[in-house]
Amino acid sequence: MLPRLLNVCADSGEASAIALLARVRKGKLTDDTMRGLLTEQAVEALPVTGQEKTLLYYLIPMMLRPFYRQMAGPFRQQIIDREVEGNLCPVCGSRPAFSILRAESDRRRLYCDLCQTEWFHARLGCVYCGNDDPTLLGVLQVPGEEHCRLDVCNGCHGYVKTILVEKMPRPLYLPLESAATLHLDFIADREGFLSGTG
Repeated sequence: MLPRLLNVCADSGEASAIALLARVRKGKLTDDTMRGLLTEQAVEALPVTGQEKTLLYYLIPMMLRPFYRQMAGPFRQQIIDREVEGNLCPVCGSRPAFSILRAESDRRRLYCDLCQTEWFHARLGCVYCGNDDPTLLGVLQVPGEEHCRLDVCNGCHGYVKTILVEKMPRPLYLPLESAATLHLDFIADREGFLSGTG
């Protein structure tokens, strides 16, 4: 399945997908190697660039989503009703794919792309290390994209993509937002921030 997903990304001109696909075709990334990529350590050990690793971190979980989403189904509403908080998904333990800010709420919601679960976190402060020192927190934003940004922490060098619902130019569709903001992951990588540190 991973080669098919890489093909889709490569067809759109994504350079890191084209490079990874070439490695697959040359036999440098075999099926056995790719099956072993379910752990972060295995991906980190690959002889690929940082951008290629970022793409793999995005594509590998995509293959597992149907299973995790079915598993999480019975728990999603309970998590919202009980206002469960934390920095990792309360169902599958994954890092949040992004956070959601609504003007009327004093908290942000975090969203798990793997199992489609939402849960709560403080509006201010680093999602990962809990740092709330304003001198260590920052925002990176692409000009003309007021609806999405990177909330970064200079304490742990972590980041979370954040969607500002009221500024969305289209209806919010959670399963789409990770792909729609993938360019922010590359910006974070370029600026030295890592998803899920702390």
